[in-house]
Amino acid sequence: MHRYGLIFFCLLLGAQNEPPTFRATTQLVEFTVVALDKKGNPALDLKKEDFALFDNGKRREIAFFRYEGGPESGKAVARPPMPAHVFTNRVEMTGGPARNITALVIDSSNTETVDQMMVNAQAMQFLRALAPQTRVAVFQLGRQFRVIHDFTDDMESLRERLAELKVEFQTQKLSDVERSAREAEEFLGQMEKKYYSPMTEADIARQRMAVASEVNFNTVVGGNRVEATMRLLELLGGHIAGIPGRKSVVWISGGIQMFSSTVAPTGRMVVPAVGESFEKAIRRTSERLAQSGVALYAVDASGLKSSAESLSEKQYMPPIGGGRFGALETADAYSRDTRAAFGLMTGITGGRYFINTNDFSDAIRKATSDLHGTYSIGFYADADSDGKWRTLKAAVRRPGVELLHRQGYQIAPAAAPTGNWSAEQLQLALRNPLGESSIHLNAYCARAAGGGAGEVRLTLQVNTEDILLREEGDRRRAELDVVVGEKTTDGRVRFQRETIRLNFTAQQAEVAREKGIPYRKLWKPGVDTAVVRVLVRDQATGRLGTLDVRYD
Repeated sequence: MHRYGLIFFCLLLGAQNEPPTFRATTQLVEFTVVALDKKGNPALDLKKEDFALFDNGKRREIAFFRYEGGPESGKAVARPPMPAHVFTNRVEMTGGPARNITALVIDSSNTETVDQMMVNAQAMQFLRALAPQTRVAVFQLGRQFRVIHDFTDDMESLRERLAELKVEFQTQKLSDVERSAREAEEFLGQMEKKYYSPMTEADIARQRMAVASEVNFNTVVGGNRVEATMRLLELLGGHIAGIPGRKSVVWISGGIQMFSSTVAPTGRMVVPAVGESFEKAIRRTSERLAQSGVALYAVDASGLKSSAESLSEKQYMPPIGGGRFGALETADAYSRDTRAAFGLMTGITGGRYFINTNDFSDAIRKATSDLHGTYSIGFYADADSDGKWRTLKAAVRRPGVELLHRQGYQIAPAAAPTGNWSAEQLQLALRNPLGESSIHLNAYCARAAGGGAGEVRLTLQVNTEDILLREEGDRRRAELDVVVGEKTTDGRVRFQRETIRLNFTAQQAEVAREKGIPYRKLWKPGVDTAVVRVLVRDQATGRLGTLDVRYD
């Protein structure tokens, strides 16, 4: 069999669904809905006619409906092994479930050290209790995004990797404003006892300024954490975007702030100088996660603590009435509040928010349980979009049934070219440990028979349905960047880039939709190359697909 034919054969082997009907002026939007009864259990017997769907407030006809929560939901499906030298980033070809997965994200960057130890222990307990063949991945969000174990049903392998997970100390630890305020209060009290007179306003102002500087330091650190966390969560979203169905991401974290206040102490008063909101950035990331089919289950890693426990940790009685620094402590507490961010992100993505609980595994159990109440719903939306976020609302006629689903979607404008990426942008994508699956790829890669010494032949197949084919008269056009990167044994990355300009007739476009777009390359990798990463990027939409291949 020809090598390219072998890849196409593998693609057919894993295909289960017919491609959607192509329409020039509409686009099929598919999303998942979790239906729960009054007791919070999955509602299993709903029908298409039980649902109503609203797109930007406009009633839409349901064009596609399917119950996804059968007994095999979230469990691995046995697949024949891939032939030698054949690689794919399609989950349905690599032993994964046809639809619906669960990922556990342990957030070390935003979680206190003592809480991290409890989180790791509870995650291990949960993995021991998981049903066999459940497909789960574990990631760590720390100084960088680490793949502890990608999606697998091998629970023993998962537990071994998780046991090796170390507590990660935060690079920028927040100041303890409450402690600083108490120490400043004690200092002033001691000075007043020593000199038998109240401190002057100038003395109090100096202490207030010192405490205020710590409040403002926390504001800066908190903002940096928001920016880094959003970037890393988007990396995760890109990694699992190509997996069909509901992607339940359980994010156990100390949380991020939505708002912050920079304070300026003046005399007896503490004046909020600047108030900053991170809502726009958090909302943007949440919408991108929702667009990728991610449902976020956020768990507050600080757990449930009684007032007695909190007091024993502080080992002191708080000043009655807040003392002379109460306003500064209030401003800091305002910035530290994580509930607004957690609530916004889980609401937009259609997940849940868990707070005041010491049983973190309960969130994971509910995330996996929700898969059994999952339905896929599709409707045709107008394709002529300005790229803005559209609200999405599903309703059900049955009383007492609650629905969880993402709050909206986005259709990229028909002509929104993103242009060529810089070498720095390509380097980041090639180094990304997670990879991207928004564009599905299949490849055959092996040393070239009859070629020059050390030459390697790559045959790549790009899924056409994942790219935007622009209609220009009777032609269908697209521009794809194809990058072949070599990761060396010492951690360096070098790459070769080529732009493919597609120019199909309507008939050729339909053939390409069925068989994919072929790409072939013959080259000689360096002797220090450890692995080859292939990257395909649609210039019109910015969507990516990556695939790591070996040629031994």
